[in-house]
This record gives sequence, structure tokens and C-alpha cells, in this order.
Amino acid sequence: MHRTHIHPLQSALAASLLALAACSPGADDAFAKERVYQPIGTEVQWGATTAERFRLDRSDFKGARAPEPGGLHWTTPQGWSELPTTSMRVANFRVAGDERAECYLTVLAGEGGGLDANVNRWRTQMAAAPLSPQDVAALPRIEWFGLPSVLVEIDGTWSGMSGDKSGADFRMVGLLLVDPSGSKFLKMVGPRELVAKEQQRFVELAASFHEGGQDDHDAHAANVAPDAQRTMPKDAVHGAIDDGMPMPSAGGSSSFAWTAPAGWTQGPEKAMREVTFLAGGKREVECYVTALGGDGGGLASNLNRWRQQMGRAPLGADEIDALSKVAMLGAQATVVEIEKEGGGDMVLGAVCLQPDRSVFVKMLGPKAAVEAERAAFLEFCKSIRSGR
Repeated sequence: MHRTHIHPLQSALAASLLALAACSPGADDAFAKERVYQPIGTEVQWGATTAERFRLDRSDFKGARAPEPGGLHWTTPQGWSELPTTSMRVANFRVAGDERAECYLTVLAGEGGGLDANVNRWRTQMAAAPLSPQDVAALPRIEWFGLPSVLVEIDGTWSGMSGDKSGADFRMVGLLLVDPSGSKFLKMVGPRELVAKEQQRFVELAASFHEGGQDDHDAHAANVAPDAQRTMPKDAVHGAIDDGMPMPSAGGSSSFAWTAPAGWTQGPEKAMREVTFLAGGKREVECYVTALGGDGGGLASNLNRWRQQMGRAPLGADEIDALSKVAMLGAQATVVEIEKEGGGDMVLGAVCLQPDRSVFVKMLGPKAAVEAERAAFLEFCKSIRSGR
């Protein structure tokens, strides 16, 4: 025989209603009369979703912002694919085609729970011990969307957002921008070796987010990899960051010293740079230093990323091995010269990979002006050293 299960709370509520009816004046008369049941409210929709039955709308979740046309644009990294967005993920990616790896951007109203809580929530997801407020305050900070943001890198066992996953030897890399006017969180997680290889593309993705109309979008897209551009709400944006620059290491600008060549002047501080110098007769040449923990994505990927930005084909392994070298930080840095396709501009770059960090020096400007500063560039690279 079919039995219908009744929740205890439902049963108690029904009993209470019957008791009230029995104690009410005229209760006997009410039960003596024949009544016809009239349903109250809307008809039950058996095939409806939970959101439809409870009349939920995305606007009910004011903490999350869904993507809308216009506003903020980004470039999907090469080898990555976009996944459907959700109420909490305004940009969502599969990393390098690996189902175990993901990267996504979340935008929340207000402070989104605060910096300390979010850092330690991420650490809990990686089975890592929480940090004290003093430890959180000591985490490296960079400018992202024009505001100070915190960079985290956590190795451990990934348990997922709800603790329902199990991934040993995973790594999480993330940026947290917590601000009363709105907070943003960009997080990549996956197998440690894979995330280490894709960390530079994470950097490129973060750097590619920018605000503006169609003209600004087209101008920015001309300077980054020509992959699919996407948008998220314009009112979530507070500024822009430089394109394609590696994130600074935990030491920031205080971890290096250098000797500026004669005639070079130090430029304004910029996001993701240890230092920026201006050179050339009209100060039309820019030279800057950036650093990244680990191998920064590897030598070939960085050199070929620069070549791609200049419209040039990538180099093969033998061609990279044949490039010239310069002494830097007690090691050998690989030097590359790249003239822009069609002429005009030129890049001089040096990449120094060390066991615990990678250092990048890049000079760019009009070809003639860059060539005139080649010797100064190489001397500057040689002068870079650890410490202040």
C-alpha cells in the first residue's frame, strides 16, 4: 500500500491548525456544514525548476554580478577554453584542456566577506593551515584594476568549494581585490605541475582584463593575443593593468638593486613591475623589470609571447638555444631582439630563469631609438642584483 511521508514539522503544523479550529467560536458549526475545497495560491507546477517554484531571480543574489554586454573585456589564454558562466562565476575557464584544472573570476558587492576570511577559506580548500591577520597583511600585493590586490599561491590537497573533491599535490594561484566598492577574485586551481606551467597564462589573463567601449577594446586587443574577447559588467571595473606582464615575486621591488645607465630616468610606478625607466632623446624608449616565482611559464613561452606581440612567428628550440646571453643575477639570461612585423617598433628582452624565481627585462620603443640604447640595456641587465 502506498504511504505518503509527512515531515514532522508539517504534521505538527497541521495539528496546531486543527487545534486552533477546534477552539475557535463556531467550530462545531463549521464542521457541520458541507464545504467545497478551493485551492489558494498558484497551481503546483510539477515540472518546474526550484527557481521557478520559489520565484527566484538572479537579482535576488545581489552579491554576484552576471556578465552583461559591454564594460570589461578579456582575452582567453591560448590552449584554454571557456566554460558556461554561473551566478558566482562571471568568467569561467577550463585550463589547458585538463578537466582537473579550472580558473574563474568572481565579482561580489562590497568586501565579499573580507580579505582574511577569503584567504583562509581558500587555504582551507587546499588543506592548508589558516594565516593570522599579520601573515595575511604580509602577503605580496600588486595593483589590479587600479587597486591594491593580494597574490596567493597555495600547494596542498584540493577539497573543492564544498569539500566534495579530492586532489592531492594540487596548487592554487589567486588574486584577491577586496574593496568596499566591490570585490573581485580570480582563482586558478589544478594539479601542481600543470598550474606551474600555466601560471604565465594566468598572468596574461589577469592582465588582459580592461575597461572601455568598443574603440578601447579594439585598441587593447591589437596588443594581446588575438583570442576570443569576452565581457563582464562595466560597473565592476575600477581601472586597467598592463598587458601581458608577469606578476611580481613576493619580494616586490625591494628584492632587487640595479645601476641605472646614464641618461635614463626612472618612470612612474606601474602594476606588476619592479621598476620602469625611460630612455632615448625624447624618452620614447621604455625599459622595465618584472619578476615571477618559479620558472614563470618557461623560457620558450615567454620569448614567443613577446614575438607574438610583435607579429612574429615563434622560435623553435634550436633557435632559442642559439640566442645570445648576458650575465645577470649570477646566472646567464637569454637575450632576444624582435622587430615588429612591418617595421617601426622594436623589443629588446632578457629572461633569467632561476630555481626560485624568474626575472624579465624588456625594452621597447621605436627601432632606431632602441638600437641606440642596446649597449645601455645590456649593462643594465648585468647590474641587476639581489637586495637593496
